[in-house]
Amino acid sequence: MKKIIVIATLIVGFTSGTSLYAQGGGTEVGVEAPKSTDFMYVSTVKVKADKIVAFKQLLLPYAADTRNERDATGELNAIAYIVHQSPNDSQDFVVYEHWKSDAARADHMNQQHTKDFFTASAPLYVETYPLRTRLVELK
Repeated sequence: MKKIIVIATLIVGFTSGTSLYAQGGGTEVGVEAPKSTDFMYVSTVKVKADKIVAFKQLLLPYAADTRNERDATGELNAIAYIVHQSPNDSQDFVVYEHWKSDAARADHMNQQHTKDFFTASAPLYVETYPLRTRLVELK
């Protein structure tokens, strides 16, 4: 199995022993190493203090729907779609997305449930920081 590093330090500090990839040394744990066509996307979101419960009520079903999206052949689009909430600041969320391809994420962005989620959640944010990450294969 190939080893990888995910270049996205935003994930550090938002996981508590359940991270998808080990933080030290970049060794992969629990998931098959991505193929060259895979792509990762990491978003951090700060939610208004009085909107945390409402945001979670929107986000958790949306994440479940996203994990079940399929392409025309019936194959899952998302390899992983993981939501983290900071233990240090309950307003801070990190969403780690691992897609089988750019096309799979583009398809996801065109789904009605995605459009509905962004419309409904926009008033709940203080700020957002999307970060598309790159993979470095270790040999």
